[in-house]
Amino acid sequence: MGANYTRQSTYTDGDTISAADTNDEFDQLLAAFAANTGHTHDGTTGEGGPITSLFTNAVTFGTGADTDISVTFDANTNDGVITWMEDEDYFQFSDDILMNSTEKVQFGDTASFIQQSSDGVLRIDGEATIDLNASTAVTVSNDLKLDSDAAVLGFGADNDVTLTHVADTALLLNSSRQLQFGDSGTYIHQSADGVLDLVSDTEIEINATTIDMNGAAELSGNLTLGAQLRMPDNTASKLLIADGTSYEEKALGDLSEISTVANDDVFLAVDTSGGGLKKIQRSTIVAGLATSGAIANVVEDSTPQLGGNLDMNGQDIVTTSNANIELAANGTGHVVVKGNTNQGAITFNCENNSHGQKIIAASHSALSSSSGNPSTLTLPSTGDASQELVSTSATQTLTNKSIVATQLTGTIANARLDAQLQDVAGLAVTDGGFIVGDGSNFVLETGSTARASIGADNASNISSGTLAAARMAAAQTAITSVLATDLKLGEDDQTKIDFETADEIHFYAANAEQVFVSDGVFGPQTDSDVDLGTTGARFKDAFVDSLTVTDDVTISDDLTIGGRAVGPTPTAVSASSNHLTHNLSLNNNFITTCSAADDIEFTSLAAGQSGNIMFIKSGTDQPTASAEVAINADALTRLATAGTYHMTYFVKATSGGNHVLVSVSGALT
Repeated sequence: MGANYTRQSTYTDGDTISAADTNDEFDQLLAAFAANTGHTHDGTTGEGGPITSLFTNAVTFGTGADTDISVTFDANTNDGVITWMEDEDYFQFSDDILMNSTEKVQFGDTASFIQQSSDGVLRIDGEATIDLNASTAVTVSNDLKLDSDAAVLGFGADNDVTLTHVADTALLLNSSRQLQFGDSGTYIHQSADGVLDLVSDTEIEINATTIDMNGAAELSGNLTLGAQLRMPDNTASKLLIADGTSYEEKALGDLSEISTVANDDVFLAVDTSGGGLKKIQRSTIVAGLATSGAIANVVEDSTPQLGGNLDMNGQDIVTTSNANIELAANGTGHVVVKGNTNQGAITFNCENNSHGQKIIAASHSALSSSSGNPSTLTLPSTGDASQELVSTSATQTLTNKSIVATQLTGTIANARLDAQLQDVAGLAVTDGGFIVGDGSNFVLETGSTARASIGADNASNISSGTLAAARMAAAQTAITSVLATDLKLGEDDQTKIDFETADEIHFYAANAEQVFVSDGVFGPQTDSDVDLGTTGARFKDAFVDSLTVTDDVTISDDLTIGGRAVGPTPTAVSASSNHLTHNLSLNNNFITTCSAADDIEFTSLAAGQSGNIMFIKSGTDQPTASAEVAINADALTRLATAGTYHMTYFVKATSGGNHVLVSVSGALT
């Protein structure tokens, strides 16, 4: 209990107050408010009422003595105590601490904290690294999940063994590190790039109903089989052959062939009586073929078939008794003489077989451009029973044969023509000349000797009455229209004006369409492909109602705008992880809201860029500026006060620090 205050005097109107009366009263007041013996304000009578509020921004507990300082929370059932440990230099909490809702316990700055992020979920967040140290072990009582797609578990003081998550694929053990079993003598590891080793100091046992090995297997020791050795299904009919070093599966066709057969040579044969695979000597086979049941000549086989190509071996196919050799293809089939490195050919020899004439197919390159495959040569079907083919050097006389003009190409000097056609063939080819009949022969006419009028009807089409004048001059003034479907005008098919599409005009250059004109549109054929002028030859003035530009605009001279220059709607910016990021590739102007000590930063900078920010501040926390921002310290202090501010910025460079200049107005009313 502290000293009470007891009233010392009572006065009524007309009493005389002496000095002793007031001195006694003041002594009681001094005693009640003495530093160590005054009122305790514990709620008891005479001690003053309990203190419910300390109206100050700074409270000091303790007397400055070298001792611990405790704050006790005196409750009915359970008390709470917070103690400042003087010598240890930390706070000691004698009871549990419960953080309300998602509030955090922060360490160092706001980026490192412990928090219940949602009901039942504890979040430990380190700005860079979370270091868990325990003298014996760190125990995780349930699942441990690493949420990063490239998470790495490192082992050892220098992380010499790592296990890396390969997203959606695998866990990767680094370098040639081992996964050991039992002791260091049994392990799996990659001994070299692409080489997986399974190592055991005694035995490796593989138990499975089926073991599928895709690739060659190399055994440096003995192979002991407790069951049958079976070939894979996809190598049916192959044999397992020993070559003196190893066994290898081979088809019969892969074996080396012997050129001659001796009587003691041995064949493999299947004994159909049930004896399985056995050997048989050549002499036994020959003896068996000599029996009455064997075929002595091919003629004895009434339905012979070839199992492969028939090699003539330098021999001929001959007949006796003047018999024919007939090749009879079935149905629509035909006899084909194949080519190899040369075209297919048939040679017909003379009776002495000393001369021959060859029929040879056209080359592959000639036939591949032909519309027909195979092309067909049809022999004559009427006339004499015996006929001859006409060659390039033949001298036969052709009778009753018709040749039309479309069949005559090239030089026809050797053609047998009537007298009038010979006249034409003998005329010179003269530029501007033309051939006319003079009543008995055909003669060459030129502009100076022209004698015929082509008539008024034809002449009207070319503004001339004679053939000589029909040759158009370079400049035409009488043509008033040229109208045609799919009309093309130009130097060639690569540089032209093309009316290929109805109601459109297409302009080509360098073998590509550059621009087109359609109803209400003059545009490029390909997006962002055609320039309007060049750096050396520019258009003078452009009169445009409206202009839409989707990329940067470079103006090398003054720009005068008669109306308003309206930019896009300002981009909204709010804090993300305590950062107010202004991405200058999105906009020049921003509306930014800030309610905490957030960091003001600018990204995607372009030198010379400037703009405006409507900065809406709530709360009393002062924002900060990132390294690229140059801003007056007083301006940052002003932003600690809630209100609306106008910011302007200018980018003087894209790097270097303090290269974005920012100014701030006072709070706007």
